[in-house]
Amino acid sequence: IGGLVTRGYYGCSADVRYVYYVPRTDGEHLHSRVLRFDRNAPFDHLDSWSAFDEGTPISSQGGAFDGRYLYFAPGYHKDSGPSGSILRHDTTAAFDEAASWVRFDAAALVGDRCRCYDGAVFDGRYVYFVPLEGGDVLRFDTAGDFSDAVAWEAFDRRSLSGIDANGANVGAIFDGRYVYLTPYAHSTVVRYDTTTSFSDSSSWSTFNAAMTSALDCRGYDGAAFDGRFVYFIPFWKGGDAK
Repeated sequence: IGGLVTRGYYGCSADVRYVYYVPRTDGEHLHSRVLRFDRNAPFDHLDSWSAFDEGTPISSQGGAFDGRYLYFAPGYHKDSGPSGSILRHDTTAAFDEAASWVRFDAAALVGDRCRCYDGAVFDGRYVYFVPLEGGDVLRFDTAGDFSDAVAWEAFDRRSLSGIDANGANVGAIFDGRYVYLTPYAHSTVVRYDTTTSFSDSSSWSTFNAAMTSALDCRGYDGAAFDGRFVYFIPFWKGGDAK
């Protein structure tokens, strides 16, 4: 699409008109070539699709939309590994103009543990980034300036009881009050009460779901909310993948 190698995506986000595909790897290289589909046009027409290369070799793993801006959760830089460089696109501006795209380096400006995220979720004001490799939960206040570190804060989950400090998470869900982190290859679900202080450990709780209903409930990838229940999507419980 658009003369770019548009392969290898990890999740989607949508605004009122477009669906955006989150760039990860084309099978050989990590990339930031965002793919976009116009929902007002035929799905199988080439002209319904467009792509833009932000140019930085950093993979993304999921994203979130706040009503205007689209945020891409940073994964890995092809040279330096786990990245904290968050890419944001202004959906009210031209898709194919570099000025519509900006980055914020949370690892440099908030804390070195703010690296490698898998999924993001928006609660109406804040965007939360989900730590994949045991780092800090990261939050951005959309009422603030994206480029200002004051609008960002991080929470170190290692302060919580009953949690593996290195426990990975993939994706999150918001139910109108709570944000739930999806446990990857383990069984501990972390929940944050958005009506309370982000930095206070008492605002956070954990539940070990192992052996729920006498089943080995470990290893999920993403979650969904139906208005009452939160569903965790089964993936891999850890150990030997075979």
